[in-house]
Amino acid sequence: MGIGTLPQFEFVNFLNKHFLQYEKHFYMDIYKKWYHRGIDGISKNILETKEYLQRQIQGFKKVVFIGSSSGGYAAILFGSLLQIDVVLAFIPQTILPYSSAVFQMEYGDLRDWINTTTEYNIYGDLSATLLGDPYHHVSHCFNIEVGPNVHVFCEEQLDLKKWRDNGKLIEILGGIIQ
Repeated sequence: MGIGTLPQFEFVNFLNKHFLQYEKHFYMDIYKKWYHRGIDGISKNILETKEYLQRQIQGFKKVVFIGSSSGGYAAILFGSLLQIDVVLAFIPQTILPYSSAVFQMEYGDLRDWINTTTEYNIYGDLSATLLGDPYHHVSHCFNIEVGPNVHVFCEEQLDLKKWRDNGKLIEILGGIIQ
C-alpha cells in the first residue's frame, strides 16, 4: 500500500530521515476496512482505537496525524475524535461505501465529525475521476470543507514520490510540524 504513490516503507523512512527529532507512530489497517476493525494486536474497533491513541498522545505539546487514502480517513476521524492539533491527509476517503456490515455507520461520513479546533490540511487529486477512482475523487476533500479550520488543496496530479524528490513534501510537513 502506498501513500499517494509513495510506498509506505518509503514514507516511514522519509519521516525518520527528515524529522528525526520527533516521536512517530505508524499504524496499518491490515483488514482494509478503514480501521473499523481496529489495529491488529492493539484494538478491535473505532472506540478502542481512539482510547489507545488517546493514551499514546497524552502529554505531547503538539500532535499531528498524517495519512493517505484510508489512512487519510483514519487521520481525519481520529484527529477529530481526539481534537488533536493538525491533520494532514492526502487523497482521503471521507464517505464510506454503505454496502458492508463491517463499518460502524456513525463514522460513515466524516463531515459529521469535523471539529472547530483541529487544523485540517487536506490534499486532493483532480485527476481522479468518479468512474475510474471514486475513492480518491476530490469530492471527498470538499465533503469535509465545513469551516475555516479545514483547508483543501487541489493538485492536478498528486504524487508524493515527486513531492519527496523535489522538496515539496518537506516544505508541507515542515510548515505543519515545526
